[in-house]
Amino acid sequence: MTRLADSLRHELQRWRTDPGLRTLMLWLPLLACALVLGIFQQRTVSALPIAVVDLDQSALSRRLSAQIEAAPAVRIAQYVTTTAATRESMVRGEIYAVVEFPRHFQRDIIRGQQPKIGLLLNAQALAAAGAISSPITAVVLQAAGETSVNLRVQTGMPLPLAAAMAQPIRIEAHPLFNPGLDYAAYLGIALIAACLHCFAFVHGARTIAGESREWFGESRWRGLFGKLLALTSWWAVWGSVLLFSCFAWLDLPPVSAPGWLVAGWAVMVIAYVCLGAFFAFLLPSHIAYSCISALAGPALAFSGVTFPQGAMPLWPRLYGESLPVTSFLHLQTKLVTEQVEVVYAQPQLLQLAVMAIFALCLVCATYAWFLTRQRKGSP
Repeated sequence: MTRLADSLRHELQRWRTDPGLRTLMLWLPLLACALVLGIFQQRTVSALPIAVVDLDQSALSRRLSAQIEAAPAVRIAQYVTTTAATRESMVRGEIYAVVEFPRHFQRDIIRGQQPKIGLLLNAQALAAAGAISSPITAVVLQAAGETSVNLRVQTGMPLPLAAAMAQPIRIEAHPLFNPGLDYAAYLGIALIAACLHCFAFVHGARTIAGESREWFGESRWRGLFGKLLALTSWWAVWGSVLLFSCFAWLDLPPVSAPGWLVAGWAVMVIAYVCLGAFFAFLLPSHIAYSCISALAGPALAFSGVTFPQGAMPLWPRLYGESLPVTSFLHLQTKLVTEQVEVVYAQPQLLQLAVMAIFALCLVCATYAWFLTRQRKGSP
């Protein structure tokens, strides 16, 4: 126990005297969280610029344009008379979509025909396209239907018949979870956790690579466990504080099981601290850092948050499922976004525990190999 306590004191002393470690442990995580919070401070997509091409120039088309302008997600940046005039603006990224009212739009509505309103979307901007299409579709369907009914009623047609002719099929959608399309509630908090796991990963390697090899030979196993314990304790506490502070800043609902979320975060930290130490023992420091960057950088892309894992080919999906951060992000989604009971999050907790145990065994085996080489005098 004395050697373990000495290792803890030694590690704390390094934290106090090494400016690079203090930056890695304090200022960089704060900066990363601040940048992500700055992106998602608006919470929902709003005021996306679009163009309106009004070939009809009728009272109905102008009223629909005004109602589209009132939708929170969009902002009409251009009113033009030809679709060709919007092409250059679309290519330059000045607008994300074009709404086109055809000629004789109001006349066709009165006659009971079904004129088509053109909606041209820049599908390359996937999130913007989805945010624009939904409110425009809702506004156009509702307003056109109401106008058609009113015009037919004014000609003497009975209201039930006018309603049936205006909109014979009604689609009613009920979104489940995140009904307001709150990007902060699933993408923002995922980015924050993904950023923080990178720092724990790098710190695990830094604490090994920055120490002299002779110290490890003298301190033996208690020295290693002292370092891992210090790092795990720091990132488990500091990371939890940052996560819940970001939840509060984003005004998210209370976590359904905060204790379990903290436990899942702590177990994930164990896994990444051990994996970082494993790479530092196994490889030269510059190669170890490069490997960690290659693994941690694109981890969010493989987690299923930005692209469904079920649509991935087999090997990318298996790789994504093997990452501890994937299990934690799914756990966070269940407890923070979906607000489900903890029983539904137990598979992710179990996966994290298995991964942490595997990572701990991996670093212990690598350390035993390192000590064996050191006793034999290998370089």
